[in-house]
Amino acid sequence: MRQLQYGSTDGKKLLSRWDNLVDWNECWKDKSVNEMWYDLVQLLKEQVALHIPLKEQYKKKKEGLSKRTQRLIKRRCMAWKRYCLYRSGKNWDQYKQLRNKVNQSTREEEEYNGKRILKSFKNQPKKFYGFMTNQQTVKDQVTVLKKSDGEMTTSDQEVAEADLLSEYFKEVYTMEDLSNIPEVPEGECN
Repeated sequence: MRQLQYGSTDGKKLLSRWDNLVDWNECWKDKSVNEMWYDLVQLLKEQVALHIPLKEQYKKKKEGLSKRTQRLIKRRCMAWKRYCLYRSGKNWDQYKQLRNKVNQSTREEEEYNGKRILKSFKNQPKKFYGFMTNQQTVKDQVTVLKKSDGEMTTSDQEVAEADLLSEYFKEVYTMEDLSNIPEVPEGECN
């Protein structure tokens, strides 16, 4: 799918050409609404193709993975597609083997990269402490909420229910009275 780069379009040039492009009265004389709509859409498509450049699309490169692992990932995806089209035991076994190879390869590469990073910290304490603070992230999870009957939740699945969370937030936040909103004169809004 092509993406258009609207931001680098010269709008004034496009509009001036649009005004001089067609005599609308002559173009649409004795035509139905559907025919006029079709003509307008075709004209718009032609003008967009002429005046609006396309964005360059780049494939995102998987960082830190070797070409061997990237090839394995492509083969795994192809094996999955093949299995989805033709569900057989043979296709499933091929997919499983490739999946396991990809997992093993990525783990090995992560381990290698980790060792490489650790070796680079030798005699560089500032780099080491920066790495460690980046790795230490606190991940808070909502584990206990009070239900409407007064009991506390016991599992994450109970907390994850949308109704329970929405009820909890309704209790915490107040609803504003929207009927008493003051009006601001137009001159004071900047």
